[in-house]
Amino acid sequence: MKTLLFFAAIFFHCIFLQAQVSTDPSYITADIPVTLYFDATGSDLEGYNGDMYVHTGITVNSNPWQYVIGNWGDNSIQPQLTRIDANLYQLDILPSIREYYYAAMEDSISEICLVFRSENGMLQTYPDIFVPVYETIFEFVNFSTADTVICENDTVIFTVNNSGLIADSLLWDFPGGIPSGSTEFEPEVYYETAGLYDVELIAFFQGNPIVVSKEDYINVGELPVIPPQPQGETLICFDHHSSTYSTNNQNIIWQLIPENAGNYSYSDSTCLVFWNEAFSGTAQLQVQSFNDCGTSDLSEALVIEKTEKPNTDFTATPLFIPEAPYEVQFINLTPNPELYDFTWHFGNGDSSQVVEPLYTYTGSGMYSVSLVATHIENDCSDTLTKADFIHCSATGINDFSQDGFRYFVNYTEKTLELIFDETPKGYRFIMYSMSGLIQKSMVLNHPITKVPLHNLPTGVCLFRITNEDRAMIGKIFIMK
Repeated sequence: MKTLLFFAAIFFHCIFLQAQVSTDPSYITADIPVTLYFDATGSDLEGYNGDMYVHTGITVNSNPWQYVIGNWGDNSIQPQLTRIDANLYQLDILPSIREYYYAAMEDSISEICLVFRSENGMLQTYPDIFVPVYETIFEFVNFSTADTVICENDTVIFTVNNSGLIADSLLWDFPGGIPSGSTEFEPEVYYETAGLYDVELIAFFQGNPIVVSKEDYINVGELPVIPPQPQGETLICFDHHSSTYSTNNQNIIWQLIPENAGNYSYSDSTCLVFWNEAFSGTAQLQVQSFNDCGTSDLSEALVIEKTEKPNTDFTATPLFIPEAPYEVQFINLTPNPELYDFTWHFGNGDSSQVVEPLYTYTGSGMYSVSLVATHIENDCSDTLTKADFIHCSATGINDFSQDGFRYFVNYTEKTLELIFDETPKGYRFIMYSMSGLIQKSMVLNHPITKVPLHNLPTGVCLFRITNEDRAMIGKIFIMK
């Protein structure tokens, strides 16, 4: 601990003594006259009243104590200081540091080396004192700003970094800035347009100009430009799931409103919108550009209309025709039919554009029917198909009569009626699905039997009526 304290005391003493030597001017070069001041306060020479001498040389090419003047204690050669106040002394180094020490022109002088002593050499300063000598005064003059990379319409404050060297006057030049020049110590300059800009400072010291120029010192970035309106489809039919949009700018952010219109993903200048199936109405798509200077305002909106599903629907009467002519009246149930053109497809290759056609099938069979509704203004189409919708049959469930027995369908009561002229004996009735599953089974022992049809599954069923002597087979189409 004592060693550390001793080292700290020496270090402080060194700093203190260094601070006791000053020069005029404050920052010196080798080829100018210099006045050196020594304040003995706090040193071993404090209060000394005799003549004050200095043992001195210079640091040349990084080698200290070169060109030392005289020998220690030689008062006839070593420089004597002039007392100007109590403990304050002055030494004039004339006509320049280089000539005072007889240094060569090619020598690079970086320090004055000093030890102040009493007349008899018994009192002195320690350790050695070194006063810096600069190669040129340009080393102390500079300028800076907190930000050299800015954006359009930003302001920059410039500051002179003079390391204590106070200029008589300043002259700034700001090409491209507002103002374009200034004489202030900390001028504030506004840059309106993107680009690279030079800055120049001229500092005058005793009439001598020092010029500091910095090329392309201020980099003004361009503010992001509002992109043009996006391009793409503005009419989206209700059954379209996605659409693609683009813009000719890079670094783009996309925005779709309202949020429930759908989801979207984008990669710079291209955006893919996935439309919400349940959404219809008006949506707006906008873009904005961005860069290091921020984000632009939103572009003009692209207005997109997504149509509403027309809810196409229809029915017909009758749906089942047991015998020719197979005439069907189709009924259009689509809301607001005046907004649409309609096309019917009857399942046999024929079609019609009548809103509610009366159509006659020429052959028996089961027919799937489609209705296409096309919006008159936007050409968006919706198609509804009902499979096996119309049943035309000349052989299935037509009224039947043979040898004291007949059957027919009672459409009002939704029953199959079996009628015998006499009470049947030994007859059995079985109804099958097309897969062979028995749907109904009963013994026929009354002249009239009504078989309920309302609880049978949709489709074709076969029925069989048999006794020991005869068998009759028929089929029936069950429609819900």
